[in-house]
Amino acid sequence: IFARTAARFLRFSCACYGAPFYHGWLNNHGEVSSVAKAIRDSTAPQLSNRQVMTLMTDVPDNDIIECDWKSGEKGRVGTAAYCVCIDRQTRSLVVAFRGTLDIHDGLRDLCAQGVDFDLADGLGGKGKVHEGIMGAVVEFDKMLTPRIRAWMQYDSYGQDFDSVVLCGHSLGAGVASLYHILLRRAFDGRGAVYDKPTDGRGDDDDDDDGGGGGGGS
Repeated sequence: IFARTAARFLRFSCACYGAPFYHGWLNNHGEVSSVAKAIRDSTAPQLSNRQVMTLMTDVPDNDIIECDWKSGEKGRVGTAAYCVCIDRQTRSLVVAFRGTLDIHDGLRDLCAQGVDFDLADGLGGKGKVHEGIMGAVVEFDKMLTPRIRAWMQYDSYGQDFDSVVLCGHSLGAGVASLYHILLRRAFDGRGAVYDKPTDGRGDDDDDDDGGGGGGGS
């Protein structure tokens, strides 16, 4: 069950790269491109980012609730690209964060100074975290957390899932890891992260309380 769950959410983590991933434009991106090659039909026409998400995850277009494929759009310089879907196979609200792809992501990666971070209630202690990733998480907490709460309470969505799952690869995994800690204060969420950067908490365990994960940094 664990392996099947991890493999399921890996698809969302990879699909969040969109068309560059699916069409093989990330050929130098190690394990990410190898998954794409296994899925991609070489004769397929060029697809949009949204079409790639539906094709790779089997989530229909009308179950993609919200997505922002370009980090830093609309003045949200601190955020990362992401996609929110309802996954009926696992009855989950899936929030997938993209890894490094554009210049905004690269600049965020370079903000590597450690900043203080208080762990959520019940975990205790303090740690140092990547400044760029933390900046994105703070913005997501302001912008996305109220929406997640609203989606959970909205009849058209709330009856379709039982849990909130955060997932991502590389930079996206770092965002998912820290954002998961903040969401623990209000939700029983799982985090599935793949090849995440170290987050400053003193360990590099990819499994956050029940979520699937694979591949250390």
